[in-house]
Amino acid sequence: MDKQERPTCSVVGCDRPVRTSGFCNRHHLKWLKYGDPVGKRERHHGLSLRERMTLYTEIGPNCWEWTAARNPRGYGVIHDGERVQLAHRVAWLLEHGNLPASLSILHVCDNPRCVRPSHLFVGTRADNNADMMAKGRYRAGTNPPRGTSAWSAKLTEDDIRAIRASADRGVDLAARYGVTKSTITDIRKRRSWAHIE
Repeated sequence: MDKQERPTCSVVGCDRPVRTSGFCNRHHLKWLKYGDPVGKRERHHGLSLRERMTLYTEIGPNCWEWTAARNPRGYGVIHDGERVQLAHRVAWLLEHGNLPASLSILHVCDNPRCVRPSHLFVGTRADNNADMMAKGRYRAGTNPPRGTSAWSAKLTEDDIRAIRASADRGVDLAARYGVTKSTITDIRKRRSWAHIE
């Protein structure tokens, strides 16, 4: 992949390549340590959660877009004092109050960066999935169903039976089947492929 095509850190203004969680190495380490990808923000010390939400929100004519850190799926994130939360969920909570953890906050506008309370509504995971299907945002998984010839497992059911019946050393079986020794151990101890007799 060309260097210019590689995804970059989700922190605004950072051009470093993504390491994990949508952040470059530097911002990911700060996120782990401080719960904020830019680390301790002394200039924001003492600001309330509502003030920080306002600080990182760009109010437009339609959506109010989150300008600070985002997760790999593009949703804004903010540390609420205890843990990292989705910014649109925090926006809804600040506007409407408490919400059971089992409920989700959904977007009317389908813009993951949007934190405008009037663009947000409460729903269950099932509501979220139905909304996704209705709006054509569902992408089917890339793996074919189990049992088809295109399934991605290296080993077949016959291989599993042969491995369990074999008296050969695990390291020899691993080399023969092109898997790791721990895979052979897991098969023999029925930690994997347990459904095969």
